[in-house]
Amino acid sequence: MLLLAACCGGHVLPDPPSQSGPYFSVFPVAESDYRYIIPLGNLNPTGHTLPTDHFYVQVRLIDPRTPAEVPVMAPGDIVVTNIVITEHLTDGFSDYALDYRPATSRKFLGRFGHMYSLHPMLSDALTGVTPACHQYTTGGKDFRYCQYEVSIAVATGAPLGTVGARLGGFDVGAHDRMQPPKVYANPARYAQVDLPYAVCFVDYFFDPPRTLLETRFGNGITLRTAAPVCGTVAQDLPGTAQGNWFREGYPDVYPEDDHLALAHDNIDPTRPVFSVGTRATGVTGGAYRYTPAGAGLVNRDFSAVSADGQ
Repeated sequence: MLLLAACCGGHVLPDPPSQSGPYFSVFPVAESDYRYIIPLGNLNPTGHTLPTDHFYVQVRLIDPRTPAEVPVMAPGDIVVTNIVITEHLTDGFSDYALDYRPATSRKFLGRFGHMYSLHPMLSDALTGVTPACHQYTTGGKDFRYCQYEVSIAVATGAPLGTVGARLGGFDVGAHDRMQPPKVYANPARYAQVDLPYAVCFVDYFFDPPRTLLETRFGNGITLRTAAPVCGTVAQDLPGTAQGNWFREGYPDVYPEDDHLALAHDNIDPTRPVFSVGTRATGVTGGAYRYTPAGAGLVNRDFSAVSADGQ
């Protein structure tokens, strides 16, 4: 059952004590309703040129051309803090996202993105709320993003909406400000974003669900076996070529299209990847993988390349 605590203009629930995790006992989709989980750090330029701070849950298929529409459930006792409607202006459809926190913490922030529909109790809560909207372009497509601030308490296992159908899968992101920030070569660049606090959603589950979920990370063909199996977001190695690179004169992290990442594959982290946005002269935006050499000056891993004059 959904419990509507408050809506329409602000957080009115009392501050919780911000307990540390684990917080969750129910994965947002049933075991039979998804196929695999694509780990953190996915490189999908140009919209996701930098290692991605959320993982992707690929839902089951009715047939190879038609992903199912499956229900999404609250993973624990949570408070939905924002509801986002994204209009895909280029492609002519909309999808939804939910920002939430555990009922016992304001330091952990989660998001379910690219949902196909919202439960009526959530969509009805938008009545009378004025959203903050902006329009942007990424990956060569135009979007309109509208965020509605709400405060809705939801019990463990309660329905939130659906995923799948046209979208095939959905995003699951998590950020924890009770943890120290991840290391980046230029921390000041990330001061206004949550990227340094990205964590693995699965790490905040009780057992036994957590142990089972850790066996599902891969791409449907290959499982990720390298630790951490959930993947890695922050890959900067100061003093080397490895990490995120930003176009000169563009101080913002987002949108990512103008930037570049010299990072590692999120399924097989032994494989270096040039993740190229839109601004590299003479190179089409995309992800370019190679097998690193252990010596010499050609095809070395990014971590072996430093400003040594060679």
